[in-house]
Order: sequence, then C-alpha cells, then structure tokens
Amino acid sequence: MVHEAGAGRPVARRRLLRRLYGPQHVAHYLPVPLALPIGSVRYQRASVMATFIPRIPGINKDDVAFFWGRYEF
Repeated sequence: MVHEAGAGRPVARRRLLRRLYGPQHVAHYLPVPLALPIGSVRYQRASVMATFIPRIPGINKDDVAFFWGRYEF
C-alpha cells in the first residue's frame, strides 16, 4: 500500500508546462519556447487539471482555457 501526502483530503498543485511550438506562419516552423501554467486539484484517485492560453496579438484571437480530468484505477 502506498501512502501519499494528503490522502483523504483534496490537494492542489501548480506546475508549468514547457514545450517547443513551431507554427507555420512564424519563420517557417521555427521552434518557439512556450510555457503554460497548469493547475490541478486531486482527491484520492480523481484529479481535475486546467491550463490557460492567453490571447497573443497576431497569433491567436481569444483566450483559451482547457480543463480535463483523470481517474486512476
């Protein structure tokens, strides 16, 4: 049996997603570093995660928020 910190109560975490992004319209797929904040809330085996992509003039028109869930069997 594995005991995790916060077992039996919700645990909130913050992380940073780091990727290389190569859009077609920026110098013919030149890789551009991208960092997105990721937040998660976990309760026992279930967790809900989210990230936010801000509006960048000239690249995208709106702010975007992604939410997804995870359950460990």
